[in-house]
Amino acid sequence: MVREIIDDALIGGPLGRLRPVQLRSMYTAREWSHEIARGNRSHNTCGVTITRGRHAGTRCQNPAGLNTPNAGDEEESGFGPCWAHGGAKLSGRAEAGWLMAHKFAQEYACTPWEGLLKAVRIAAGKVVYTEWVLSQATDDLELEGRFARNESGIILHPDTGDPLGAGALRNRSWWVTKNELWVDRLMRYSKAAIDAGVAERLVEIEQTHAQQIANVLNGVLEVMEADDDIDDDLLAKTRMMMRRQLLALDGASQHVMDGEVV
Repeated sequence: MVREIIDDALIGGPLGRLRPVQLRSMYTAREWSHEIARGNRSHNTCGVTITRGRHAGTRCQNPAGLNTPNAGDEEESGFGPCWAHGGAKLSGRAEAGWLMAHKFAQEYACTPWEGLLKAVRIAAGKVVYTEWVLSQATDDLELEGRFARNESGIILHPDTGDPLGAGALRNRSWWVTKNELWVDRLMRYSKAAIDAGVAERLVEIEQTHAQQIANVLNGVLEVMEADDDIDDDLLAKTRMMMRRQLLALDGASQHVMDGEVV
């Protein structure tokens, strides 16, 4: 309850950039995360309470994020409500994004928005590395994994049966699969961060920090201006240096908002 009061007090500040639907989804996802932590809700299912039909009053048991952009894959479960319960709408996608953020926050021991952005960075790193491995292939046969070996260990061409030489090729088909997996996850995590408004949240935090620093610097400048022993030339240089640094801070926050830094 205390956390909600604090967040409500910050609506005009750090949470001010979030759209109403993103803000509601943030609160909903936080409540769901608490229920999951208490064992009252499953992370792997939709979990929305059914209101009509013979299953009314029970929770939807569809896989989390079924038939939505946040559906799971062979190694990771999905996030958020299924398509039948609004998972494909902005509100459902935002809830899934914040649920994803809370899950990563637990894994990385950080705030939800930092957790989701860290997941984006990790996925991007995996994509870069797997693409580097694939770029080392000297023949498409390595990417396809379409070759065999004879009894002597000599690699044979799959179509002609001609020997290609021992160690001439390397089976990189596993890396193709992993590259496709991490490209998909990078897209999922990035889309979830956008839907949840995590980037905007981070910008507000950066701008709040910048404003706090500006207040400190302005306080120091006021003290210097009140001191008659400080040279006017030194005071002018100090003003210029402070202005330059504050503009640099503002520029860094703008880069985050523009997507140049994630």
